[in-house]
Amino acid sequence: MTKLPFAPLLDKQPHTAASHFDHSLSLLSEMANLGSHLCWQAWESSQRSTTDAQVVFHLLRQIVVDVDAMHHLLSHGLSSAAYPTLRSLLEKEHLFEWSLLGDTELKLKYLFVAAQRAERRGASSVIPGTKENKLLLERFGLTPTESEFIASAKAKEARIERQLQHPELCEVNKSFESGNTAKQHRFDPSWTRAYAKSSKGSAKFTGSAEAIALEIGQADEYHYIYSYLCTHLHWSALFGSLSMNRKMVAPKPIRGFAGYEFIYRWTTILAARAFRKTFEHYMPQRLPEFTEIFKSWSDRFSNIPSSTDEDD
Repeated sequence: MTKLPFAPLLDKQPHTAASHFDHSLSLLSEMANLGSHLCWQAWESSQRSTTDAQVVFHLLRQIVVDVDAMHHLLSHGLSSAAYPTLRSLLEKEHLFEWSLLGDTELKLKYLFVAAQRAERRGASSVIPGTKENKLLLERFGLTPTESEFIASAKAKEARIERQLQHPELCEVNKSFESGNTAKQHRFDPSWTRAYAKSSKGSAKFTGSAEAIALEIGQADEYHYIYSYLCTHLHWSALFGSLSMNRKMVAPKPIRGFAGYEFIYRWTTILAARAFRKTFEHYMPQRLPEFTEIFKSWSDRFSNIPSSTDEDD
């Protein structure tokens, strides 16, 4: 039963409709390729600061990760699994734009501290007696860590603690702990929320994905895409899984291309905008080069093939 799938539901053979999308899918491959080059080229054109490293090798890289993943998913008829990736790409692109909008150095300090605190929390979770370790034992029933790992975890915890006490990071680190009592929060707030809580910006800015979209002028885009994705991510898209009436139930195949047009369109829009922002911020003298690349893609932006599956 486990060696072969039930073919009417899960057919792992190459989808017969895949060739219908080859021309458009080649654009996703090219965009991922360009993004990989942009990460390095932006770094070479930057001041090579820790802020620049986080922007290009984390924030921009994560966008390229999603574009590459989207190419793989759609190429294999896994459009249903592509919805979470599109949501991820939406929030990452907005976060990328917001990070470059202003106050970038301070914003990225919050990202760095959040990452360090997460590493420290992981180390603390294997050290007997810490609150993180007690949480794992009490709530999740995990067994104590072997003793040989405890010494290295303690060393890592101490190293990170020293880094977080650096004068440039100390105040940022404290902002994660403000109000973060054991009763209120088991874990830290996100770095964007921690930044929002202590920044001198608008009191209305909360650091949420929605607030970030509003800050960069993309609130309508966020609500439109997010509302569509929620139908699929929160299991409301019943008729994407089956057709039924009083006399008949017909489950639909797990693999297919329903929703391809929506996923493809917004993947390319978001990725192209992030790449343009990268040129504008790090290589403005090369913007004409991006314009030419964009023109070469224009037919695949506008001529999106229709899905061969039923519209979801």
